[in-house]
Amino acid sequence: MIEAHFNEGITNYLPQPASPRPPGNWGVVKTSYEVYGVSRITKVSPNNWQLLAFPDVWRINPTTLKFEDGSKKPEAVEMTSDFQHWLFRLNAEKYFGKPFKDEQDYREWWTSLDSKHQLIRWFTSLLTRGRSHTNIFGLDNCRNYISGANMDAELPRFSNLVTGRWVAKVLSLETRGIFGVESISVEAINFSKGYRQFTPQDHWWLFDEPLLSGRRRNADGTVDETLLLPYPQFEPARPILPVILPVDSRAWIPIEIFRVLQPQENTPGKYEFPGR
Repeated sequence: MIEAHFNEGITNYLPQPASPRPPGNWGVVKTSYEVYGVSRITKVSPNNWQLLAFPDVWRINPTTLKFEDGSKKPEAVEMTSDFQHWLFRLNAEKYFGKPFKDEQDYREWWTSLDSKHQLIRWFTSLLTRGRSHTNIFGLDNCRNYISGANMDAELPRFSNLVTGRWVAKVLSLETRGIFGVESISVEAINFSKGYRQFTPQDHWWLFDEPLLSGRRRNADGTVDETLLLPYPQFEPARPILPVILPVDSRAWIPIEIFRVLQPQENTPGKYEFPGR
């Protein structure tokens, strides 16, 4: 069990295994400690002991940056009204532990909420301009359809990212050089072809429960670099984010940060570190 101290209080986390894997090839994104030998917080901010953990983020890439006609592909998903409501609904359903009956049922519930409701504040916090997946264009400074704020601003953007311990469906065991890095291909949601047909219940491998990696000082003065925690919003349900690209269904991950799982191998627990 891991004890995490946040501003809102103390939360205990038990190791959480992923869903059973169907037949096929699967793999897991490594944590910063498994790649660098230190946590993300030490990698990024080695001397700042006021911080507990950082998002353990890794970029995923499309096969090419341009369409066949030479025009440039979008670099991030534009968070439209429909996309924001889809994602907010999925996180609300995870928080409540049950789905809405239909879209009308969800909309009626959302309409009844005050703009400062805890779930709306959590959703905005998860995707503010300073968070991992929004890269300056967040729900606090761009159009927030869930809270109704900033409606004259531009659309927020969702970056091409996953975090450590995301379990991916491998499309091919063959690797290839993508932008000069040997990479392996995995399945992702293609925003341009629709996303509402995907749910965490039926397509759990296309959603990431984002991970923080960090450090803590032990009583004897040593440092534990293997701390793994979920993002703090939507406690205690933990938030989910889609693994999505603007116009591609195949994402490429550098093989140095990815490990193919053997058929007989158990799926690593989300917050469990080997040997702990």
